[in-house]
Amino acid sequence: MGIIHCRMFSRSRMDIVAAAILLTGIAVSGISAKRITPIPPEDYIAYASGWLASDEGLNPYVYANAASSSAKADITLPEQYSLVYPPPFLLLMEPLRFLSPLEYSRIWLIILLLTGWAGVFLSSRVITNTHKRLMFVLSITLLLSVSGPMISAVRWGQISPFLFFSLGVALFTGLDSRIGGAALSVFLLTKIGLTSVILALNSRRAWGTLLIVLLSLSILSIALYGLEIWSSYLEWLDMASSEWTLSRSNNLSIFGITTLLSQSWFIDSGNDLPRAERVTEYAYAQLAGKVLGTLAVIATMLISILILNHWKLQGICEKLVSLDRVVSAALLAWLSVGACPIVYDHYGLLLVPLVAVSFAKFSTPYALVMFAFASIWCLLPASSTGIGIMHSIVCFAGTLVFAVLYSRKQLERP
Repeated sequence: MGIIHCRMFSRSRMDIVAAAILLTGIAVSGISAKRITPIPPEDYIAYASGWLASDEGLNPYVYANAASSSAKADITLPEQYSLVYPPPFLLLMEPLRFLSPLEYSRIWLIILLLTGWAGVFLSSRVITNTHKRLMFVLSITLLLSVSGPMISAVRWGQISPFLFFSLGVALFTGLDSRIGGAALSVFLLTKIGLTSVILALNSRRAWGTLLIVLLSLSILSIALYGLEIWSSYLEWLDMASSEWTLSRSNNLSIFGITTLLSQSWFIDSGNDLPRAERVTEYAYAQLAGKVLGTLAVIATMLISILILNHWKLQGICEKLVSLDRVVSAALLAWLSVGACPIVYDHYGLLLVPLVAVSFAKFSTPYALVMFAFASIWCLLPASSTGIGIMHSIVCFAGTLVFAVLYSRKQLERP
């Protein structure tokens, strides 16, 4: 009895230490972000301007409308920034009915900070060993406190902490729970390119809840902003998919580097061509970049699946169905960070759950290997021509290494 009491006391003490570390992380990252975060932050202005435009009955996906509405509210929409998310996202901006954009921006930043660190806490709960959990919390807190995704998310007022938190909720409550299904609906309402994580849902009630949440919020958005906003969004989505360039210097996705290489091959070799032919060459370059990026993603996924199935083609479907859903969700989140067409440095928050799963499933040295992959990704420069290839290599290599380690772990089972 005394031994059990001692262990419970020790576990409680470990949890208190972990909580203290997380609170320190909140304070340190908050102070670090405050020094470089404009008030209001740029991406937040795009969200607020979209809501202001829709409140006036204007199309929030047209830059001129958003810029006009933001100017009336005494905020300046950055050039070429406007709303990019589906209409239900505007529900998060509803407090603007009662607060000025400047007032709400401060609350918004506090919410981002708290949800981001709550995501760390929830991810840590998949680790049952208290010593490993404490090591995870300490290492991730050190990583996120002074550099990388957390500070960048707050700096821009970006919504990545919401995604991280929602994934943490799903991992904590279960991928077969209604809460888990509702939580992962956030991905479909915001970053469509990262939605592969919903494939880890493991029950009809989880999928049903996700669909109910999506339908309910969509109906509410129509009630508040009108049916036309959905047609405006679909028109914008069609335009953006054809006109957005993936070869930005701050795009850390494999699609960024393959598009950049394709442009170099097609366009630089055709500088002496007439303008019409150069435009055609540019279109070919964009298509080639997307094809090459897609092939790289598919190849990484197929190799990972084969590794998990011990290099056997037979029984792959059974293996995927029986795979631990917590592992599946964390692995899909990790892979999506490299596979999404456009990736920014704050997406690195979605690497954290797989690090937590590694601490839960592997020995400490192997878990630290996955932490090293996440650290390198987060610490690499966030914007530099060609740097996306380094992020892609780290992300995809980490995917394959995890598959190897997890496969070995499965073989060790009696």
